[in-house]
Amino acid sequence: MVEERRTNTKQNAKNERTEKMNHYSFLDLRLFEVVTLECDESLLTGESMPVEKTIDPMEDEDIELGDRTNVAFMASSVTKGKGKGIVVYTGQRTEIGMIADSVSKSKKDGTNLEVLLTSLSLSLSLSLSLSLSLFLSLSLLMAIHLTYYYKCRNE
Repeated sequence: MVEERRTNTKQNAKNERTEKMNHYSFLDLRLFEVVTLECDESLLTGESMPVEKTIDPMEDEDIELGDRTNVAFMASSVTKGKGKGIVVYTGQRTEIGMIADSVSKSKKDGTNLEVLLTSLSLSLSLSLSLSLSLFLSLSLLMAIHLTYYYKCRNE
């Protein structure tokens, strides 16, 4: 019983450390204090390794997302260290929010195959409708003609 409690206590401590290590940023922050801070930005930039964050200012304002080492982005997780920053953007104004907006507003034409299949199905349904209406018209005319023929013959 005592062994189980020790094991559970060790497991709980390990889980707490893991939770503390994997904090997520829910807004874009301009960092002003860092202590060996590394963030996993793979969701935003596609980089496979965590990025070391600094407080050094950027020389160029039009720098790529992956090269902005003084900003902690929304949806990036802290893998090491800690830091403080000033909120720059929240919600849809964050980098990930702007990506979500552009994806939702993009025109959804579909792939070339989908467009081709839609066109083909429209053509087939139109030709089938025309064929069916022609068949029914001819059948109706034939029925009228046969009715008139038999009516005249019996008289």
